[in-house]
Amino acid sequence: CEGAIPAAVAAKCDACIAQPCKNGARCDVISGRDYRCICTAGYHGKNCEREIDACFGHPCLNNAVCKVIQEGRFKCVCPKGFKGDYCETNIDDCEKNKCQNGAKCVDM
Repeated sequence: CEGAIPAAVAAKCDACIAQPCKNGARCDVISGRDYRCICTAGYHGKNCEREIDACFGHPCLNNAVCKVIQEGRFKCVCPKGFKGDYCETNIDDCEKNKCQNGAKCVDM
């Protein structure tokens, strides 16, 4: 054969010629026109076109704010009085702030 093969013809033999996979995904030919995309971290879908929402389902507790940081990972920004990866631990405000003169501390 001489000359270049037209892209439309090549795509019938190798589905990955058209570069269907997005966001840095790898394309593997299964057979002829059928292919599979191997997604990079943080993406999903047939062509890896959809970003994973790491905050889906509200993983943070106690009214914390979920922030997507990268590659499908998240961080919980805890409200005052809470700590932990998911803001699951109540900080005992009375532990470090002892009351004097017979007063009683109330943990907020």
